[in-house]
Amino acid sequence: MYFGIGWHKTGTTSLTEAFKLLGMKARHHPFSMYREYKAGATRFDAFEDNAFVCDAIVHVIYRELDRHYPGSKFIMTTRPLENWLESVKTHFQKGNAARDDLQGGTLWDHNNEARHVHGIHEMMYGRRTFNAAAMRDRYLQHEAGILAYFKDRADDLLVMDIENKESFNWESLCDFIGMPVPDADFPHLRKSEEATRYFSLGKTEISAFIPR
Repeated sequence: MYFGIGWHKTGTTSLTEAFKLLGMKARHHPFSMYREYKAGATRFDAFEDNAFVCDAIVHVIYRELDRHYPGSKFIMTTRPLENWLESVKTHFQKGNAARDDLQGGTLWDHNNEARHVHGIHEMMYGRRTFNAAAMRDRYLQHEAGILAYFKDRADDLLVMDIENKESFNWESLCDFIGMPVPDADFPHLRKSEEATRYFSLGKTEISAFIPR
């Protein structure tokens, strides 16, 4: 099992697509995971048929996943701090963070509750709204924690900087997972436009996306 444990907005969508291009089943942002975790689960339905999973709360509970999925390997995607912070700010401002208001107001309705977006953000940041200092500190804490946790297990962790072509490429990934390099461009996807459309849908339309 491979887990993507880079913070959100660090190329997790692109990495998921890379696994798919290698012919492996991969899942990005398994919504049901938060609900299962809060109910006390240690293994998750979304993982059973996939070789790679990332986002949702995967990156938050990587230590627990390491214990409950022995033999797994982990990939931390990263990017320069200020570029990441600007991306997260845009993410919240455009309403992609469960329509949180930057001034502190929160729209709470059935759709948001069902998707558990607020709960996920609280697990990540201890808050539901954008705050540059808090999010910068949490990002740095997360990456430092991963490097410390895997410091004696170099074979179990791959670090990929999405803005460095010498790092974010097929050669790095395929060497880590033991797969041949494919004859294809390494994916560099952007989800911002898709996410903006998703969160601008009306209640009737968005309900089709909510896991039951």
